[in-house]
Amino acid sequence: MQTSQSIGGFYKILDPNISKKNIFSFSRRNQDNFKFTEHVLHKRLFLKSRWDYFWASLFQNSLLFLDTYYFGEWSAGNFNNIKWHKDAMKMLLLKVIAAAAHANQIIEREEKNMFLSFLSSSNLSKSQRKIAMDAFKDGITLEEIDLRQADTWLLKKYVLELSILMIWADKVVSTDERNFLCQLAKQLGFTEEELDTSLIAIEAFVIENWKEVYFLQSKHSFQVISETILQRITHVLKKHKGSIAQEIKESKELWHLFEKSKTQTLTDEEQEKMRAQLIDILKSIPAFVIIALPGSFLTLPLLMKILPKSVFPSGFQD
Repeated sequence: MQTSQSIGGFYKILDPNISKKNIFSFSRRNQDNFKFTEHVLHKRLFLKSRWDYFWASLFQNSLLFLDTYYFGEWSAGNFNNIKWHKDAMKMLLLKVIAAAAHANQIIEREEKNMFLSFLSSSNLSKSQRKIAMDAFKDGITLEEIDLRQADTWLLKKYVLELSILMIWADKVVSTDERNFLCQLAKQLGFTEEELDTSLIAIEAFVIENWKEVYFLQSKHSFQVISETILQRITHVLKKHKGSIAQEIKESKELWHLFEKSKTQTLTDEEQEKMRAQLIDILKSIPAFVIIALPGSFLTLPLLMKILPKSVFPSGFQD
């Protein structure tokens, strides 16, 4: 009950007029506070089910992260004016994703829908929404955006990955868009490898939820995404080939299976054991743990394709 009251109090601060929009009488105590919190959370968690709104709804509901983040900060007493800070962060996000949409000088339909969805759910003032909309219509560059509002690792990562989501809406990341993301990552203090990790994580999410994303379910789309993610994974793994090779050598059972496969055909059980152990070794790489690829995607032939040849015993490739 105390948590419910805290959440309700948090949302009343974010929107001082929120009580006027509800049917509950706030002169009552616990029961109405609980109902109010339940009502607000239900509205926040509502997700449109139509398939053509998948990305827009996903983008819109990503605002719940800000709710969670600032609720924690507010509970800890870190901000005197929580509403100002949260609104400033939303304005920063809107400007950055507007810049992301303009990165290749072409505004795709999906990008426009995502931006408008984010804007409509931002609960900003009329003047703030106009500033954001003008930035989207006229275009804005990273040089024109003050990124200092994103002053923690978590908020910086949030800005980067929402920008990736915007750029990735049409399932292709062009050279200009890649350059934009590299520039943004650098300004936020991330390395190129950390950028690749975030890119792979978003692509992996789509692959894992492919059957749920109706409008992406074409053979061509899946092939494009699969090839893109394989290229990124290969790039990441090459940087860690030394540690991967060492881990393989230290795994006696895995090494034995590699040696055996040179002269004999492995059974289905042995192949599955090899696949599982290779995945366990990849999980020793911090960047790969963050990626969290679906296990069903990482087949044994696929692992053989993306792992550097130098990590295997000599003669195995033949």
